[in-house]
Amino acid sequence: VINKQTADSVLIPEPWQPLSLSPGVTAGQFERAVPSIRLHGTRVYVEGSISFNKTSAGDTVATFDSKYRPEQNVYILVALTGYRIARVCYTRTGNIIVEWVYQLDSTDAYTGNLTWLTISASWDVLNKYEKPIQ
Repeated sequence: VINKQTADSVLIPEPWQPLSLSPGVTAGQFERAVPSIRLHGTRVYVEGSISFNKTSAGDTVATFDSKYRPEQNVYILVALTGYRIARVCYTRTGNIIVEWVYQLDSTDAYTGNLTWLTISASWDVLNKYEKPIQ
């Protein structure tokens, strides 16, 4: 993205930062080796997958710093191991929550070991550190 004011600088993305995984949550088998987050302009990117033992609705699986927080909660639906689907929420308070997991072949709620669940997502934020273009 070219800076419209000077037309000579290029917006460089921040380096990837590891997410703070909750106790009992580990990096999954696929995607980025360490689930990570970064800011590129006003867009936040999360990449990675996790493994954990889902015990109840609303498991917090990771947290992230305030500069990455969306203005409103962001929800995504993801496919995962074993013919399942999950709803993941990225909160205004900096949590990544797996709200629920359901079996696709029976529509029953699932609790138990999850060997792979993607948490990759992106959203826009107001970059508090960037000067507005006049």
